[in-house]
Amino acid sequence: MYLFSRTARLTQGGRVADKIAAAVELTSLVSAASGQPIGLHATEFSPALGTIVWSLFVEDLPTLQAAGDAMIADAAVQDFIASQGGELFADGMDDSVLEILHGAPDVEQEINYVAGIEAAVGPGRLVQGIGLGVELAEKSSAISGQSCLFVTGMTGTFGGVGWLTGYPDLMSLQDGQHAIFSDPAMLDLIDGPAAEVFLPGGTTSTIYRRIV
Repeated sequence: MYLFSRTARLTQGGRVADKIAAAVELTSLVSAASGQPIGLHATEFSPALGTIVWSLFVEDLPTLQAAGDAMIADAAVQDFIASQGGELFADGMDDSVLEILHGAPDVEQEINYVAGIEAAVGPGRLVQGIGLGVELAEKSSAISGQSCLFVTGMTGTFGGVGWLTGYPDLMSLQDGQHAIFSDPAMLDLIDGPAAEVFLPGGTTSTIYRRIV
């Protein structure tokens, strides 16, 4: 399974609520055109204020390509982007494709917040990094009680990996993250093997809030 994301940053000035409403409308248009359930999130308490992310889980890349082609061919989507895109988004957009190596989206639970961690595996450590990434995801799920996905980037930084943990609300995210990063066994993994496998200074944490 793959997770596609398209990241944009809202322009400065004007009413943020109006820009979010326009992003929601665009999400609805793209979902209708592609026939796929597109999600929309915004970063919360994180760097790059005003960043929004569209996301889609797909079983294979041809499905993703078909969704993209349908969006490009849809007049309503293209008219909306042509009329409002320049006023809504700054600095262009970035796409990424992540392959899910461990875990699966929890379709039974409503996910309103996601805690994401990005890292990069050091040279000569790819096999060890993948194994350790899975181990960290399994331990994280066991501690927080929430499904933790371990992913690797098909695009972007070579050796890029990440962990995505969904939560139903902000309090459960707070409690889950506190439990994970105060667990002695987890800290031993982070301070021990992870410190040797993942590049120093290359790990970032982001919180995403669900809009659609």
